Amino acid sequence: MASGRKSPDEVITDFLEIFEIHHNAFNSFKKTDSVSKEEFMEFYRTLSPNYDDDSTFCSMVRGVWGVRNDV
Repeated sequence: MASGRKSPDEVITDFLEIFEIHHNAFNSFKKTDSVSKEEFMEFYRTLSPNYDDDSTFCSMVRGVWGVRNDV
């Protein structure tokens, strides 16, 4: 957009692309308009070692996805 802001559709496309790019780096190309459970788990499985401990990683995931601690 000319204003420097993205439309809701552009944001969704960018979000899905993150998972697609990551998934396709390890697997054959399979373009979809959704994120499979496999893609989601694979993305976070490779991201988790970057955190010092499980608690910190879980806090990050909960914060990103708005998941309460009691769930």
